[in-house]
Amino acid sequence: MPDGSNFRFRELVARAYQRIGDASMQQPDLARAAENFDAYLRKTQESLAKDQNNNGAIYDVANAYEKLGDVRRAQGDLAGALKAYQDSLSFAAKLPAEKCQNGVWMKILALGHQRLALTLTAQGDAAGGRKEFEQCAAIAVKPTVWSPEALSPPDVTAFCVQATTPDAPPP
Repeated sequence: MPDGSNFRFRELVARAYQRIGDASMQQPDLARAAENFDAYLRKTQESLAKDQNNNGAIYDVANAYEKLGDVRRAQGDLAGALKAYQDSLSFAAKLPAEKCQNGVWMKILALGHQRLALTLTAQGDAAGGRKEFEQCAAIAVKPTVWSPEALSPPDVTAFCVQATTPDAPPP
């Protein structure tokens, strides 16, 4: 039986927790989703502790916080969702700096700002929400966020303001 010191093994265990959490969100069994996303976060943090420069681990920590934010928001815990989204964004922000203009990382960063905007708006902070939507839009219009084959940039309004009602789920 693997001892968990192997990055690949920890990654597979973390992904299992993530997938159980995702399935639980669909049922919806929010308590089980939260439990599994917490476990996903712990496993991804273990991987990051072993290698602080591992971009895959940095992404996984950001993703785990994002998923925790989604479940907290679905549970009606907007303060918990906001904290999780802020934590996610702080990790996601490390990726573009290291990967420069990598479109995948930039899209993750833009969606992080979108989730923050939706949560702030739901909390009644329209000014804070607008600031986050503007940051989302500033990232979304960069050429690396969409396919080089695209004839025109993405619809920033659709990308950054998909859901404007407070009770709408994040994308």
